[in-house]
Amino acid sequence: SLCIFVPMAARGGNALAGWDALALANALMGALGGILVALCIVRFDSIVKSIAVAASIVLTAVSSSALLGGPMTLPIAIASAVVIIATANYTFSPA
Repeated sequence: SLCIFVPMAARGGNALAGWDALALANALMGALGGILVALCIVRFDSIVKSIAVAASIVLTAVSSSALLGGPMTLPIAIASAVVIIATANYTFSPA
């Protein structure tokens, strides 16, 4: 995306033309999720990394549905529930 937006901004165009607050919020949430996953990669093991990626996908799906009116179909809801239950099982299991 840098290859598209940086030259556009350098020519004096508005790189964020057509963006509203919800689109910007969704993009920022995706960026924050990427940063959190990167922090997990440095600090934790592969199981926690996988859970973090799955949780970020769930967060993206839920925020897209809540903020942008995206689809929340039955398969998405079931997959989200599986990820939440798996995360809780891993977090609260006796080690």
